[in-house]
Amino acid sequence: MRAHRLEGRTAGAHDIEGRVLVHDLGPDLRKGTVLTAGNLDRVRQAGEVHVVELEPGDLHEDIAARRLAAALSGPNLQARPPVQSQARLIATRRGLVRVRAELVDAINALGYMSVFTLMDGQAVAEGEEVVGCKVTPVAVPGRLIEEAGMKGHRAGGAEVSGKHANFFLARPGASAEDVHRLLVEVQAAVLERSGLLLRPEVRLIGSFEPPDLLRAGGDGGAP
Repeated sequence: MRAHRLEGRTAGAHDIEGRVLVHDLGPDLRKGTVLTAGNLDRVRQAGEVHVVELEPGDLHEDIAARRLAAALSGPNLQARPPVQSQARLIATRRGLVRVRAELVDAINALGYMSVFTLMDGQAVAEGEEVVGCKVTPVAVPGRLIEEAGMKGHRAGGAEVSGKHANFFLARPGASAEDVHRLLVEVQAAVLERSGLLLRPEVRLIGSFEPPDLLRAGGDGGAP
């Protein structure tokens, strides 16, 4: 997928049609909405707007959640339609829950999706939620960056968005070195806090000093 940062006031229909909103614009326009020309007035009321453009092979998070729920479903379970990338499996009769904990752990270890269940052997009534699953392809890296305290962090003219931490912004005058430095500092902060090394999807073109993740981030960037 490709990320786009829009200035809401100057956005046109071609900027939003078919693209997916990655943050709420209010209770009437929620994260995950596939935008249409009919949403243009609402987008223009906003300031900075972030969307993603799905590319061939990409799945909208709700479609992915629906497929995940179908894969997890079994006898006496009914999958409910996903809401904001989260789907639920409901018991269709009274019984005892059996959970394959090793399978749940393996799925959760993949990243970008979460499965949560009742306890193995727990009694359930008809209509009770047994399993929940959520797909968060955009939110997970952003959450890790925000938890590492890097939301709004700057390195020269490059900055982590203050609205959604999964977007890096190049302000006027920013250099490629600024963007690379910001990338490395964010990687270092997330690695130190969570033990996870975020890997960029972009390809770097040019010569850059090999990042030293132990040293990166020590001088903090511009205030």
